Amino acid sequence: MQSKPETQPLHRLWPTSRLFGLLPMSLQRCQCAVQRRRLRPLERLSVPGGPRWARCWCPPLAPSLGWLLYSLSLMTLVVGWTAYKLVHKYADMSLLDEALAANVTSTSGQETTRLVGLFDMTTISVIAAVCVLQAATTQHLVLRLNAQLRRVDSLLAPRAYAVPRWLLVFLMTLSFVALLDLFYKLCDDEQYAIHTMPSYLAYIITYMREAMFVDDVSGVRARFRTINAELTDCLSDYPAAEVHETVVNTDRKSRAIGRLATAYDLLCQCVESVARQHSLFLLCNMLGLVVRLVVTTYFIVDLVLESDAFAEVRPEPPPSLRSMFVTIQVLWLACHFLRMLALVQPCSSTIEEALLTGSIVSRSVSYEMLDGQISVQLKSLSMHLLHRKITVSAFGVFDLSLPLVCTVMSAVTTYLVVLIQLKLPSPVAAP
Repeated sequence: MQSKPETQPLHRLWPTSRLFGLLPMSLQRCQCAVQRRRLRPLERLSVPGGPRWARCWCPPLAPSLGWLLYSLSLMTLVVGWTAYKLVHKYADMSLLDEALAANVTSTSGQETTRLVGLFDMTTISVIAAVCVLQAATTQHLVLRLNAQLRRVDSLLAPRAYAVPRWLLVFLMTLSFVALLDLFYKLCDDEQYAIHTMPSYLAYIITYMREAMFVDDVSGVRARFRTINAELTDCLSDYPAAEVHETVVNTDRKSRAIGRLATAYDLLCQCVESVARQHSLFLLCNMLGLVVRLVVTTYFIVDLVLESDAFAEVRPEPPPSLRSMFVTIQVLWLACHFLRMLALVQPCSSTIEEALLTGSIVSRSVSYEMLDGQISVQLKSLSMHLLHRKITVSAFGVFDLSLPLVCTVMSAVTTYLVVLIQLKLPSPVAAP
């Protein structure tokens, strides 16, 4: 009886990402186990996948037309339902027009609130659509990145690279805040909450795309860290006062440095692949985060500066719901800021790890007791590092680094001041 192929060790986020339309590909199964069962016990050690620590080279992903149609259908559902919600919500504005006619001083403030809400819901659906469309059009980049990482892993010491635990906890926290917001809307207005269901699906799609990007960058950073650890271990003997190197040991270290240089070059290509794979999403999502930070803060201020005319149109909620609304908006504000940090901080850490490799090489080149063969390898690697600049950017518009956070916060403050000024009632001239 022929045994079934064992399941390929899969990326932990792949099944969930595919469920939300962000990986329109089929998950393949490993054939190495079947091939090993057909061999004798002594022959299993001579084939790929024979030893327990050997790496499997079976492709784990393959394009799938069925999953591609599923992703496009999910995107159509989100965009179409959001468009229907916008038309349904803003088609009948007679009640608001009566309030504006009764109180002319609040006209600009109510118009600003309406436009802010419209722009907010449109931004959410557009970003979710961009996530799905880019996932559908960059399948070849996913396969290329996976092949590059597998080749890097074949050059480095065997080590498991798992999804960061903080990322999984952060995803659960974002989902909890979204459910809490939905619960508030169900308590306030059940019909309105049902109409906003597509927005929460768009939220989850965006969060999963962010998690995929952060995990790709974190995996590259972990491999840079492995290169630095192996390079440091290879050169750890040379600062000593007396070093007695044999020819075999020198040749081994020279080959190790050449192997690490190849892995470093492949990792630089991986960074470029990650940037190309997520560029459009990063551009739209960072602009969306700016909008969300402005809108969330504006709604909190709007609750404080709510005019009497608007209170007649939308009665003031009970104190418990009012407090819950403010609490949820503060939680959203913190989540949006942490989302921006979660996108930027791994990129900065990856760049720092890559620069640390250059520091190790430049410090080691100055050792006078280096063997000539090792010295040549290090100088070649240093020249390679000199012409390699690692950055993660969105089409070159901005680099994902910590200074970007200060730039975004400055822009948010400016836009918020403008919206608050538009919200304040205009003084009526004396007759």
